[in-house]
Amino acid sequence: MSGGERLVPRAHVTTTASRLLARAASAGHTDRVTLTVDEISAGALVTAPALDVRTVCVADPTEGRALATAALRDLGVAEYPCGAAMSLLASGPSPNGGPMRGAVIMDHLSGSRLEPNSERGVRVSRVDMQPEDRARVRALAASERFVDALILASKVASLGCVIADLGWSDDPEYTPGYVASAARGYERFTHLKDTGSP
Repeated sequence: MSGGERLVPRAHVTTTASRLLARAASAGHTDRVTLTVDEISAGALVTAPALDVRTVCVADPTEGRALATAALRDLGVAEYPCGAAMSLLASGPSPNGGPMRGAVIMDHLSGSRLEPNSERGVRVSRVDMQPEDRARVRALAASERFVDALILASKVASLGCVIADLGWSDDPEYTPGYVASAARGYERFTHLKDTGSP
């Protein structure tokens, strides 16, 4: 499990930590579970609106990837980086071809990778949603995984220097993926990979 992150008042740390640990334990086999608690001053918090969500129902990953590529192209991403990004996610973005802890940062015109460490990628952290908003989104969502992905994508889109965010889970049973951007919102495609693929 990754992306299990919360920003809570000190009084809620114990309860929230217990919930996150229970969630990790219910996720199946894990090699390691790490729980970190950091103090963040209220003055350091920055808020940003969650992206509007649109679900695009597709028959299979071929259709999903074609429509996701069209969304990326509409945002100004050149043809080569679109294909390179899809290939990297499909084969595994780490140099050895497996999953990577963080995200790839790619130039939207050349497709060059820009993250400082291609073994680890870049992590988005210190994110959450107001509890009442999280509950409202969770009630409409198919999974907590979607809520976490929306929160992460909304933070990335709010940075102003990111044109688009393409992603899907490395969970072999979870086939949806997304293209997210400040311009188009969070576009969730029901299939961007086959069942059984990482």
